[in-house]
Parts: sequence; structure tokens; C-alpha cells
Amino acid sequence: WVLSQCPRLASVDFTPCERLHSIGLDVLRNCDALERVVLPPSLQELGASMLSECASLVSVDLSACVALRRIDHYTVADCEALERVLLPPNLEGIGVDAFWGCSALKSIDLGACVALRSIDDGAFSFCDALETVVIPPSVEELGARVLSSCGGLQRVDLSSCVALRRVGRGTLRNCGALKEVHVPSTVPHGALKGLPTVE
Repeated sequence: WVLSQCPRLASVDFTPCERLHSIGLDVLRNCDALERVVLPPSLQELGASMLSECASLVSVDLSACVALRRIDHYTVADCEALERVLLPPNLEGIGVDAFWGCSALKSIDLGACVALRSIDDGAFSFCDALETVVIPPSVEELGARVLSSCGGLQRVDLSSCVALRRVGRGTLRNCGALKEVHVPSTVPHGALKGLPTVE
């Protein structure tokens, strides 16, 4: 909780911390004025809820954090102004509710995350403005409710995800605008049962 709930904190730059490997639980949580965070390439671990509930945060760029392997649970959740997310190429997992409730987020492109294996329960749920999603071929598992309650989502194309073996319950539940879903043959029969169109 080192810097959490600092109402006037607008910017944090960790790049001078060249040997910084870990940022702990809740460090910048609920900093309402925070608009900008710069993280160093040395970073290996982001604690749970580290940037959650930062109402003014517009962008999160982790693309230079090449040592980062996992986004923890609730790390950037409930950031209602968040519009842009860039994740690193060596990322292997995205935790439970990691980006839950980021209601201004319009696009998620994970195509550069070539090592990504799993996206856990509710990771991008309740992202109301979400229109497009790109999931890399390396993904093996989508947890429950990963994209649930994303009211603007119209099309999901998982056809290139040939490693996909497990799709959790309610992955696309309550996506009222959803018209089209494309899945590879590796997905178990019935895993997406009840969706409007599955190809």
C-alpha cells in the first residue's frame, strides 16, 4: 500500500530503478488522479491490484517489460478511463479479473504475446466498450467468464488458436451484441454451446 490512495498523484516513473524486479500488492491502488505509469524493463512481477481502481489512468504500456511473465489477479481492474493496453511478448499468463471492469477499453490485441498460454477467469469481463479482441495462437486455456458482460463485442475469432484445449463456463456470457464466434476444431464439442453463431 506504499502509494495507494494518493488522491493527487498524477504520474509515476519507475525507469530509474534499473534493478527493480517486483512491485507489490496494492502499491498504486485507488490513486484517482494517476494518468501515467512508466515501468522498467527489469520488472518480473506485478502484484495483485497494483494499479486497480485508478480512475484517471488512460494507458498501460508493459511492452518493454520483457522479463514479465504474468499479470496477477485484479492488477489493472476497475480503471474506468483505461483505453489502451500493451502487454509484453514473453507474457505467459493473465490472472483472474486482471482487467475486470475497464469500461472504456475498446480493443485488446494480444497478438504480440507469443508465449501466452492462459487467460484466467473474468480477465476482461465487464469491459463494456470492448469491440475487438485478438488472441494469439499459443493460448491453451480460456477461463470462465473471460469476456463475459462485454456489451459492445460483436465478433470473436479464435480460429487461429490451434493450441486451445479448454474454454471455461460463461466465457462469452451476457455479450448482447455478439453475432459471430469462430473456434478451431480443437475446442471440445459443446464448450461454447448457446452462442448466437459458432463456426
